[in-house]
Amino acid sequence: MNGFADLAALQKEVETLEMTGKYRIRAICSASLDDEVYRYIQSKFSMDRAMLFCGNKTKASILMRDFSKIKIPCFGYPEVIRLVKQW
Repeated sequence: MNGFADLAALQKEVETLEMTGKYRIRAICSASLDDEVYRYIQSKFSMDRAMLFCGNKTKASILMRDFSKIKIPCFGYPEVIRLVKQW
């Protein structure tokens, strides 16, 4: 698991993983990210799904509607921890 400060760092890591043949990359995203990040995740074949960490259920619903790779919204830290363990 890696954290990224910006989209460029995420893009570099995804490209590196793709070169090694990894095509099942998952992301945990904050709802406060720009749509540009979600568009990038949506466009990458290697990123098969994303989990959204969000305190606002309305915003989570909108993001899940607009970006189909966001499969699961989590509204608290216990949910995030449970999901990461499942992954």
